[in-house]
Parts: sequence; structure tokens; C-alpha cells
Amino acid sequence: MDLPGYGYARVSKELRGQWQALVGAYLQGRPALAGVVVIMDARHPLMPLDQQLIEWLGDTRKLLLLAKSDKLSRAEQGALRKKFGDALLFSSVTRQGVEECCGLLERWLQQAAEIKDPR
Repeated sequence: MDLPGYGYARVSKELRGQWQALVGAYLQGRPALAGVVVIMDARHPLMPLDQQLIEWLGDTRKLLLLAKSDKLSRAEQGALRKKFGDALLFSSVTRQGVEECCGLLERWLQQAAEIKDPR
């Protein structure tokens, strides 16, 4: 499920609450869910709605993907790695993090398949 701009959309609190309920129902009703990838702009990580989503997900397996990392200096990338050790810096432009992300998602899907069909 892709929610582009969900944290930035200029909508009423009522509509935002409806979105939260919809997303919550979707995620809780997905027994085949292998994990959740939370994609954030590396220049603006962990905005309040991102933090809220991550807290709400609790123990659900998740990958914090910090996109647009190519827009940061090496020093800024290093600071992000220190601050968010479990996050993955990602850039579609430079392909930074692409292999790691694909490998992790493949493992998640394989593990979910083994749980579903433990032959």
C-alpha cells in the first residue's frame, strides 16, 4: 500500500482521522503481511506522523527506508546512520541501498511463505 504524502496532505483533522482508521483496518486485517516499509525523505526523517505510524506498528516487522539519500552530504548520511542504525539509506538515482533493500524484502517474503506453508 502506498500512501504518498500522507504526512503532508493539507486535509482536515477529521479526514486525517478517517485515513488513520482505514490504514489501521487494512494493516490489522492482513494475515499475509510480511512486513511494512516506511519510506521517508532522508532530509526530513521521522516527522510526527512517521513516528506515530512506527509506534502504532509496534512489533510488526518494519524497514525504515530513508529515500533521496543522494541529496545529502557524506557527513549528513553518517549522522543519519548513527541516529537511525536500523534504517536503510536509499537512492534510486545512485542505487544506494537498492541491493540491501531487495535482499531484505526477499528474505521477508521467503520467511512468510515458509510460515504459511511449512512443508
